[in-house]
Amino acid sequence: MELFDCRLCFRVIRHFDESATRGTPAFAVHDDLRGIDRASELLTAVTSRAFADAGVQLRGKVRERTGLIAGVLRASTDSLERFHLSVERRGLAKPDTTAFAQVLPSAAQSACAKALNIRGPQSTITIGEGSGLMASVSSAWRRARRRDADQIVAAAVDVMAKHVTGGALADAACALVLCTAPTAVEVAGIGLAGPDQLDEAIAEAQQRWGSNEWPELFIEEQEPFAGMPATSSSFALAHAFALLRKGRAKSALVASKGATASTAIILTSNEVIHET
Repeated sequence: MELFDCRLCFRVIRHFDESATRGTPAFAVHDDLRGIDRASELLTAVTSRAFADAGVQLRGKVRERTGLIAGVLRASTDSLERFHLSVERRGLAKPDTTAFAQVLPSAAQSACAKALNIRGPQSTITIGEGSGLMASVSSAWRRARRRDADQIVAAAVDVMAKHVTGGALADAACALVLCTAPTAVEVAGIGLAGPDQLDEAIAEAQQRWGSNEWPELFIEEQEPFAGMPATSSSFALAHAFALLRKGRAKSALVASKGATASTAIILTSNEVIHET
């Protein structure tokens, strides 16, 4: 039976605005942020603040032992515009290499790691709906199976296209820091199954938890929140995390039934954190 012991510290930014990244960062950046796109900027900001909340300082060998796994589905509109403009000016055979690199799915995650000097294991999850929760499941799995990182950030970021109107939010991002130090909220089990196999993913998470009880809360990802498929499942996990921190329950199951993969994660709590 494989049990998990991962500390969770959470930070979320639901709306993108200038205040999300303006002024002195919560965590010192290693690289100049000028020139990065909106997705990279927002992911860097929320990851930086998650580190600050978790009390993680990236110095010395800590940088080598810190990882970043992010759920990202699309490039920022500004990066796409720069790439299309370079193709128009230089032709498809000779586009601007920098503009091309910024439209790759891994661009935001790479820029964030460079800015914050994260040198440990890194990956970008692009599976459609549930990408954010998959990033958390992958981070927990890596912490349990491998010893090449002491903490891993599980993050997600969504940026909206210019044509998106109505009630959709502008942009969103969130981040979790998973590490081995015990704390109030921990990962008790994870599950992974094929497309539309939510029951199988939940059963695996339950088995890894090793408890005969059913989690007190069940939070399933609904339709992509405000048109944001990468972060919707992360928001569900954030909701469960917040409820456990406030003592509303001692265990919670969060699940996502995606077209590419089904994921589930069980959180447990033994301590109420009184936030001011």
